[in-house]
Amino acid sequence: MKNNQHYFKISQKNPEIFWDENYVFFREHALLGDYVVHTKKIKELLITIKILLQKKEKRVVLEKYFDELLKLLAYKKEGKYLAVCSEFSGFINACDKDLQNALKNKPWLWDVLEKYFQNRILTESVPPEWVQNILDKGAGRRKGNCADRKLISILESLDYKQVSSWQDFKATKKVVARCALKEFKIGNLRQKLKINPKVKQNKNLDLVIKNNDKIFILEAKHQNMAGGGQNSFIDEIIRLLNFSVENPNIFYVSFFDGVAANEIFGNQNGDPKLRAQQKEILDNLATNKHNFLVNTAGFKELFK
Repeated sequence: MKNNQHYFKISQKNPEIFWDENYVFFREHALLGDYVVHTKKIKELLITIKILLQKKEKRVVLEKYFDELLKLLAYKKEGKYLAVCSEFSGFINACDKDLQNALKNKPWLWDVLEKYFQNRILTESVPPEWVQNILDKGAGRRKGNCADRKLISILESLDYKQVSSWQDFKATKKVVARCALKEFKIGNLRQKLKINPKVKQNKNLDLVIKNNDKIFILEAKHQNMAGGGQNSFIDEIIRLLNFSVENPNIFYVSFFDGVAANEIFGNQNGDPKLRAQQKEILDNLATNKHNFLVNTAGFKELFK
């Protein structure tokens, strides 16, 4: 294994590609039919309630239909609210609440429903392509474990074995485990490896990797757009790279991919903030030899 500057330079020379299929969701959503049917039921019930309001129906009757609406809004399949594709759910967001919290306040939700009828057009139409479009806009929330899966796939191609128990981790020479698993959460890593990484609010890292006697603890981030999210992660990188370890066989790896990563690995001739961030990163790498910052190419080179 070479020094951390070597793998940083490998990352610089091999920028991230614009199209990485590990983070792409171009297929039709598997539950599209369920979302469409459920959205239609919500619209039909909304239309019924609106008509009853116009007819000045008794409150007890309205409450009956409103309770049915609450059931539809609260219904989940595979852990997801199917109501998120309804216009009413979008209106709840426009009223500074999300669906989960709105369901906790029935009086507030009734007031919002009346405002919805006053300020929005309500039709029976529910085009499947429109529902798919809403699901596509939320695709970013489905990327949470994509980086982990991508890196595990690369490691498996390099003969690493994925395990889920500490016993298997210790017994296997080339191995990877996800820190989302209970045995590999940050508290257990601190205890078993005698380390104390600087992470926010005991936030779990992503992967722990072993190559013979060397153990690598990895934080992964995918970023395709510059801005606050990128700056936040770069701050996390700097904190992690600034951490020193006494154990000569434990290393910290910050993995950064997506086209936004090219800005931090590139030659910083423009943005003063990026120049300052890269200088701080390079200074930390020079000081803390057991810490690495890599993109996809640098990761492959480090673990080959």
